[in-house]
Amino acid sequence: MSIKLAAVILAGGESVRYQGNKLLSRHPSGNALINYVLKQYAPLCAVPPIVVTGRYHDRLQTGLSHENCTIVHNAQWSLGMGSSIARGVKAIMTVDADSRPSHVIVGTGDGAAITTHSIYGLVEQLKQTPNLRVASVVMGRRMSPAIFPAKDFSKLAALAGEKGAAPLLQSPSECIGVDHPQARWDIDTPEDWLKIPS
Repeated sequence: MSIKLAAVILAGGESVRYQGNKLLSRHPSGNALINYVLKQYAPLCAVPPIVVTGRYHDRLQTGLSHENCTIVHNAQWSLGMGSSIARGVKAIMTVDADSRPSHVIVGTGDGAAITTHSIYGLVEQLKQTPNLRVASVVMGRRMSPAIFPAKDFSKLAALAGEKGAAPLLQSPSECIGVDHPQARWDIDTPEDWLKIPS
């Protein structure tokens, strides 16, 4: 099966604990955090990553203006992560059938330690099991980034609430877990930058 991967990057949250727009804060690489994350996903994707914005749409749109991505605003961002996943996947589903991606990887915009190489571990597993979901595993917990086949697009497009796609990752018969320690570190508070491995 030919793998044609799209990415939905969730950037719609309110960043309450950060007390500001964490996604435009400076990553150790020198880029804004959201731009660092985009650069990690882009090489693995057949189409430009989709960034789903919310509370900080206007500021993110300005910060992303020079990046190769598609920006989609989730006006219902306050309803939770599920609504942002649904908004991003609906955008994928509007692509012409002949060029529509075969899979989507869903990740968050604050994954400060992920790399193209670490994400590729999920893609390698996907090549062996293209009809199954592939989830990152951190300390025994299945989480994003996670890859979903096209047969799941309608389920993803119907999501709502804070749990997002997490319930879809729990069935061992439908989802393969891959150790992905880099997915452990995200940015919720300014102090979290001190925890990112160098």
